[in-house]
Amino acid sequence: MNSYRNNKSLISVFCDASCDESNNSIGLGVIVVGMGKHIVASELKRVAAPDPLFGELLAIEFSIKSLSELLESNTFAVDNLERAIIYSDCDIIKRLLSRTLSSKSMYTELIDEIITLLEQLSTTYEKIAFSVKYIGRRKKVSYYYSAHAAARKVIGKE
Repeated sequence: MNSYRNNKSLISVFCDASCDESNNSIGLGVIVVGMGKHIVASELKRVAAPDPLFGELLAIEFSIKSLSELLESNTFAVDNLERAIIYSDCDIIKRLLSRTLSSKSMYTELIDEIITLLEQLSTTYEKIAFSVKYIGRRKKVSYYYSAHAAARKVIGKE
């Protein structure tokens, strides 16, 4: 855990979504870790019908927006930062973001927004490499569990 928290050149962002069909909502949880800090954020989204993949994409979008706000406020020392990686438990995220996988229009619009937000971050912070990756074996990292718990808490499930 300390390798994530104490890294001076890398920010790791763990995100997750949790759906609640009983009230058509999706909870989003994010934890941003690095440079001796960890910051948790959560948000509740009301949707027409909760969809797990849509929820994971919303969590990624929320992660990028949260990271952007933290960088703008200089919560993390931008001058020392080389990379920021957003980890998602969406196992097809790489194919979705590269557009090699066709998807529903509701996904496509959100994917386009995610790509635009990443491009804006890359333009604003040219020396920092931003990426979104499948969490894979990192799913066992307690920071991921914190993001998961934050997503569930905001919909009243924890």
